[in-house]
Amino acid sequence: MHTQLWQASMRVGRLVMTAVVFILAFASPGRAATFSCASGNVGCLIAAIDAANANGQENTITLAAGTYTLTDVNNTIDGSNGLPSITSQLTIQGAGAEGTIIERAASAPRVRLMHVAAAGTLTLEGLTLRGGWSDAAGGGGGLWNRGTVTLMNSTIADCRGSGLWNYGTLAIAHSAIVGNSGGPDGGGLKNLGTITLTHSTIARNTADGGGGIQNHGTLAITHSTIVGNRTVYAGGGISNLGTTIAITNSTIADNLTFGRGGGISSGGPIAILNSTIAGNSAPRGGGVFNQ
Repeated sequence: MHTQLWQASMRVGRLVMTAVVFILAFASPGRAATFSCASGNVGCLIAAIDAANANGQENTITLAAGTYTLTDVNNTIDGSNGLPSITSQLTIQGAGAEGTIIERAASAPRVRLMHVAAAGTLTLEGLTLRGGWSDAAGGGGGLWNRGTVTLMNSTIADCRGSGLWNYGTLAIAHSAIVGNSGGPDGGGLKNLGTITLTHSTIARNTADGGGGIQNHGTLAITHSTIVGNRTVYAGGGISNLGTTIAITNSTIADNLTFGRGGGISSGGPIAILNSTIAGNSAPRGGGVFNQ
């Protein structure tokens, strides 16, 4: 009898200790932390982002393989967002783009998946953002960035209001932005800051202007492919309204517009080196229309 009571007491003690450690991991201010969320646990992901923002340190959230489905509006910064706006230094690491997915539920209100504030620094690695839908207040159905974002080995797919809007600094490497629709501005992504795109693919996105990319800032593309994008007015692959585009060792192919610049439509300087522009279509400037 005494042995059974002692064993039961030890089990309860371990459970209490586990709960205390979990709470301390999310509550300790001023200390960097690593958070782990089980498959599909959206509540854990939201709590981990809030805790990371609160402690102000460089934190990591590890997401197990699975689908994390957002059903509600968390905040309305630059439009409705499904997850808390990121204001600290944070890495969110999945188990691979095919295995870890953050998505909006089909029955949910129009909600963007992620938002990064001007003070925020976010690295997304090994996951997919899918099916976000920005509301009338702003674009970037997958992600809106005002700070610093690095996207690595990840995918942004099937979002409305474009896949990504960038007002800050964005680095995309070994990633894909595919199947997004952008309304008037940039089906895959819209840039008003600085973007470096390397070893990545922008494919099958649609918009009125800039099917793959609409650029109002500075854009450098290296070892990447812009393919199969569509637009109504200008720039099936890329519409450049910004300062400079530099394209190196890349391919702009099979893009289409019913206006000008099937591959690229530009109102600013473009530097193209060791690259291929092929199979694009437009009434004016099938490959490149440069003003």
